[in-house]
Amino acid sequence: MRFQAFWLTVIALALAAIAAGYFSGASSARLPARPTPAPRVSTHVTAVTRDPSDTAVEDPFSTTW
Repeated sequence: MRFQAFWLTVIALALAAIAAGYFSGASSARLPARPTPAPRVSTHVTAVTRDPSDTAVEDPFSTTW
């Protein structure tokens, strides 16, 4: 009986330490700011003359001439 009570006490203390560690850092931790990289355009993308926001991709395997 003493052996079981000892291990139950150890498990309870471990769970209490895990919960205390979680709650102590939950509200004060801030996520690091991630810089958003600028979008890179592939060398195979060319602008379409109709609208500057449109793009066309060259397809070397296209069957249309």
